[in-house]
Amino acid sequence: MSDNFVSKHSKYKSFDELLSSSPFTVETAEDFEAMPDDEWDSYINQNTDYDSWKEMQVKAFEYYAKKQIEKGL
Repeated sequence: MSDNFVSKHSKYKSFDELLSSSPFTVETAEDFEAMPDDEWDSYINQNTDYDSWKEMQVKAFEYYAKKQIEKGL
């Protein structure tokens, strides 16, 4: 998830900043996976333009794919 995408769709400059500002302590991938989905979705809903983490991931991928296609043109 690019910093540009996160900064466009939240008040944070990067995903790391979004994550570190959350109420969760995440130091490893396992910590991230262990977060309660409903609480993480609620945080994403309150702090980004998206209703859920899944929606944000889909939109981030679409953004990335569009940028890659534009590079090729």
